[in-house]
Amino acid sequence: MFPSLRHLVRLRQAISDWPVSSQQLSRRNAMIALSACSRRREEREEVASYLAGRAAERTAHG
Repeated sequence: MFPSLRHLVRLRQAISDWPVSSQQLSRRNAMIALSACSRRREEREEVASYLAGRAAERTAHG
């Protein structure tokens, strides 16, 4: 093969692979974002539970 033809073959392959690799990267990013959101929600719920318990203690003790 000629060098320029090899380059075109590689370019064609890269272009045809792009949608698949792009989708895989998007899914990976979405999973990472979902994990981060889940951790934040869990922390918020833990803090809310703690604060509710503290408020109940204060109310009980006057």
